[in-house]
Amino acid sequence: MKQSALFRTIIILIFFALGYYARRILPSSITEMVYTPFWWLLFSVLGSLILFDWRNVLSSLGLDTKMGSGLGIAFLLTLPMLIGYAFIGQVNEEITPLNIIKGAFVAAFFEEVFFRGFLFGQLFRFSKWGFIPAVLANSIIFGIGHLYQGNSLSETLGVFSVTLVGGIWFAWLYIEWETLWLPIGLHLLMNLYWMIFNISDTALGGFGANIFRVTTIALSVYFTLRHCQKRGKFLINTQNLIWQRGSQNFFTL
Repeated sequence: MKQSALFRTIIILIFFALGYYARRILPSSITEMVYTPFWWLLFSVLGSLILFDWRNVLSSLGLDTKMGSGLGIAFLLTLPMLIGYAFIGQVNEEITPLNIIKGAFVAAFFEEVFFRGFLFGQLFRFSKWGFIPAVLANSIIFGIGHLYQGNSLSETLGVFSVTLVGGIWFAWLYIEWETLWLPIGLHLLMNLYWMIFNISDTALGGFGANIFRVTTIALSVYFTLRHCQKRGKFLINTQNLIWQRGSQNFFTL
């Protein structure tokens, strides 16, 4: 049965809300047994199963292709951060494997799947939402989810701005490179270097730290533009900024 854009939107928003608020709406006896990001993955998969055949779930979340190239490009793009932080930072001797798993690997994979692959990606790719409304819905919620890192109004606004822009950036890279593995790799490695070299307790960072972070972002923009030019088209264009009109001109199932 052909599903309408409205039906898809409703399912995506309902299952996103269920995953995001699982700890508040489900009995504590259940939620306490499962780490929060796993609820995000669970409801992303369940929502996708309603909308797609089970064989297309990974594809609908952007996880079915280009894993190796996506992670490899992410490593190359984050080399300025690795090298720069090794000079300006100090190795965090108190960091533990569990800290790394939770702060880098789990945060990167589950956040990207839930916020970019499921919420943004499926609204944009399959529900006729334009890039701007889809990316704002994803990025604003993503930014709000990091407000706890701020200890003052100015710091809170700074953290919100950085994570908001990060959400938009990751979403753009996801679509233009046609794989969620590039944002996952960037998110993972950026978090990892930030933690290993004890750069900052928040996503805001200082002047020195942000020089290298901006360098990585600038490189990603440059090589993405080159990638689009080589391919001969931009998958995000004036025809799909506000609303999808006509046939979709980006990767689909």
